Amino acid sequence: MALLAGLTGGMGSGKTTVGQMLSDLGAHVIDADTITRSLVEPGQPAFHEIVDFLGSGVLRDEGTLDRGKIADMVFNDTGKKEALEAILHPRVFAEEQRLYNKIRESDPSALV
Repeated sequence: MALLAGLTGGMGSGKTTVGQMLSDLGAHVIDADTITRSLVEPGQPAFHEIVDFLGSGVLRDEGTLDRGKIADMVFNDTGKKEALEAILHPRVFAEEQRLYNKIRESDPSALV
C-alpha cells in the first residue's frame, strides 16, 4: 500500500526544498501550488470563476491572473478569501486525489 505523507509550512519554510530532496530519493511529490497554478490558467473553469467573482481588474495585459492583485483584494477580506478558497480548494483536492490514485495504481509501494 502506498504511503501518503504531507508536507506543510509557511511561506519560505523550505517545503519546495524538502519536496525536491524527497523526490531525489524516489518519492512522488504532488505539489498543491503547481496544481493551483494549472487550475487558474486562462480557459480553465476556475480562471473564469475567479474573474467573474473579482472582476477583470485582476487580469494582466496578456490575459493571465495577476496573483499580486488578487492577494491584495482577498487576504484582508475574510469573505473574499473564503469565496476564493471555495473556488479553488475542491479542485485542488480532487486533482491531488486523482494524481495520488494514479501513482498508487502504478506503484503500490510508493511514498507520495
